[in-house]
Amino acid sequence: MFNRIVKTACVGICLMGFSVNVIGQIITFNSPAPWLTLRNDSIVVKAQLDTARFLQKKIAFTVTKYENKQKKAIAVKTFKVTDFTQDFVLGIAGSGLLGGKDFLKVEWSVPGATDKGFCAPVGIVTNDKIGKIQPSHVAKAALAFDIKNIADLVKGKQFSKIQNQEFLMLWNTDGIAVIAKKAGLKDVVKFVFDGKNGKNAFVSYPDKMIDYIAEKDSVHAYVNERNFNTDSITYSEKVWSNDISKTSDKDYVMIKISWYDLGIAKSFDGRILGFAVFAVPAKGPVAGFPDKAQLYVPGSWGSIVLDK
Repeated sequence: MFNRIVKTACVGICLMGFSVNVIGQIITFNSPAPWLTLRNDSIVVKAQLDTARFLQKKIAFTVTKYENKQKKAIAVKTFKVTDFTQDFVLGIAGSGLLGGKDFLKVEWSVPGATDKGFCAPVGIVTNDKIGKIQPSHVAKAALAFDIKNIADLVKGKQFSKIQNQEFLMLWNTDGIAVIAKKAGLKDVVKFVFDGKNGKNAFVSYPDKMIDYIAEKDSVHAYVNERNFNTDSITYSEKVWSNDISKTSDKDYVMIKISWYDLGIAKSFDGRILGFAVFAVPAKGPVAGFPDKAQLYVPGSWGSIVLDK
């Protein structure tokens, strides 16, 4: 027996998606998969309808925003079904940036019938609303990444600062090095990389996270598995097999990361990567670099450019 209705919906503006054609359907939603990142906060549902089978000639939608552990309906609308293909304008989400553990959920139902479904999670990254973040420049190293060369590697270089912790990045054809000053290192410092620089709303498996744990003078590297369960998103650490190494002396810590560990086959002058740093204290708020970066929202991260 054929399903009477597709159990997914479409949300977005001018989005390319797919149609599922099943004999006996009364609605077909042209829909990308969940975990979609919208590039503005207007919400439009596009659908193909078997108008003869809508007894009340109506379809209802509810858009709910889950943000900061709060649930809020931002649109509840019922539309007349007048044509076999229609666009339903549901309104404005009111968020220039929504992702990580926050999301939109679009639910639909057919008045007078039991048919219903939803599409979630959906995020938003509107670049012109969250502000332009100037990229950080990463100098190309003339020497090998060896702690014995540390004085020459850092000579004349400017360190970036997050809280009381200072770090510097260098690159060569083998990989990238993060160098941190030991002075001021008290908490966990998390370096995160988005090799595809996709500016998405939800962190995904290709996004790499590397923790330097000052108390243990050790490195912990991992990737994330994400899960959606009706009204919440969770992330859990997964093993990341890598060749990351850490060396240190009395003044500096050097973390070496190969390009293939970041999912990058080849580096070159001018390449741009998504990047952010987070200082994670045992107690108190997490600080980000750039200032407004959110850990689970790559769209809020900054970028690094590989200089010549």
